Amino acid sequence: MNFHLVFDFEQIVAYGDKFDDYGKKRISFAELATIWEDNQYDVIIEPAGLYWYEMAQHWPKTKFIQLVRDPEDWEKSF
Repeated sequence: MNFHLVFDFEQIVAYGDKFDDYGKKRISFAELATIWEDNQYDVIIEPAGLYWYEMAQHWPKTKFIQLVRDPEDWEKSF
């Protein structure tokens, strides 16, 4: 399976206003989700860790992959 469009941390900056509006409850999650729907992203890496619950409700067939890492190992590599 090839994934062509990946939404990661770098793309969040381009949509900062929309994330801010959602955080301040000025727009609904459905309105925020247009970021990914309109651009037809294949994979959403960030901010899936924050919005996984909303994403699961909005896209019921969504598949999530949970990655767990030892905090100390992560800190060393960071």
